[in-house]
Amino acid sequence: MEELEILRKRLLYQSQHRGMREMDWILGGFAQKYIEVMSREELQQFEALLTFPDQDIYEWFFEKIPVPRNAPESLVLRIQQDIKCINSDLMLQSAVLRSGFSVSLGVFK
Repeated sequence: MEELEILRKRLLYQSQHRGMREMDWILGGFAQKYIEVMSREELQQFEALLTFPDQDIYEWFFEKIPVPRNAPESLVLRIQQDIKCINSDLMLQSAVLRSGFSVSLGVFK
């Protein structure tokens, strides 16, 4: 197996098994979407991010505390954007469901 492929598999696993369920969802979901297209440098940044405690990362993502200088800030910002897109999609789905339109069935109630 190629070195980058092994790194991707390891980082995917580590991002999905953090110890804090919310971080499993956020980091694991992000990794599932993007890990296959990340460059070596981006993978190294992701690996560095995973060394920080979950609570700190969570607070960075939701802007409760500033991102320290020794953290991969550009990656944190990218994941924050991904979270915002997911939240927007969920809010839109919720609004559609509240309006009486069933998305899964495609029919009006």
